[in-house]
Amino acid sequence: MENGNDFSDKYYKKVGKFALIQLGSNILLTIIKLFGGIFAASSALLSDGIDSLGDCLTSLVSTIANKKASKKADKDHQFGHEKIENFVTLLFSIFIILSGVLLIYDAIMSMINGDYKEDLSPNLIYALIISIVAIIVKLLLGLAVFFGYKKTKSPLLKAQSLDHFLDSIGTFLTCVALIVLFLNQTNVALRIIDPIVSIVIAIIILTGGIRIFVDNSASLLDKACSKELNEKIKTEILSVSGVLHIDLLRSRIASNRIFIEVEVSVDDNLSLKEAHDIAENIKEKIISNNNEVKGISVHINPYSHKDQNNDIF
Repeated sequence: MENGNDFSDKYYKKVGKFALIQLGSNILLTIIKLFGGIFAASSALLSDGIDSLGDCLTSLVSTIANKKASKKADKDHQFGHEKIENFVTLLFSIFIILSGVLLIYDAIMSMINGDYKEDLSPNLIYALIISIVAIIVKLLLGLAVFFGYKKTKSPLLKAQSLDHFLDSIGTFLTCVALIVLFLNQTNVALRIIDPIVSIVIAIIILTGGIRIFVDNSASLLDKACSKELNEKIKTEILSVSGVLHIDLLRSRIASNRIFIEVEVSVDDNLSLKEAHDIAENIKEKIISNNNEVKGISVHINPYSHKDQNNDIF
């Protein structure tokens, strides 16, 4: 079983690798989408390109945040820097939400001003090809990052994988709009589909951003670990020789790591050394069996005082 330091090192290396892959892919997608949107005069593809530009920024910030979060605990941050990842993911979600609101505003203004009625670009076919390529790239990127999240349980990778899949849906809708316009180039009234698709894409982006915001707000507010993991840890603590009762068990999540506080009751007649050994055995068992547990504080109570302690699970 790997120790906590090995787990952290491997974790941040994996997350850092995915951050760099996403940065390179998003830069490429942003260039081709913005070029295609301008070249083919497609507001839907241009909106998609602006969204990818935001992805570039978040990928860059994610890379920097990963380096910061991987720093060891120091005098000013004695529990480590893991929550930097949650904080950056929260900022990432706010940026996504603002992007969605801006795209909705631009699309509505286009409909009000009648900009969508302008003549279609003769280069519409190129925008269609670009959108198809973008869908394939985003789906592959989303799958890769999702599998990365499954291996690391990184909240940042989870948020980014969701964003990639939402982008794929958005680009697919862009592709549908471009096909409709390409096949009906003389129908001016039908051109309103372009800003409408932009609004739908923005709503998808907005929904994803709100979901990411809610998830990471919970982590920053010291959300407890899952019920399943909590029950598993309780069982492991009770299996330690000398533990008669669990008086208190609390946990809090920081990024993909967990900190635990536990109070247990033991025989009143045990020596200080014997009680200390029980506490150390609990720590060793929990940390060795649960890589996500970074730290555990154990307090020993006399069993005769068990009824005075409140159970918190």
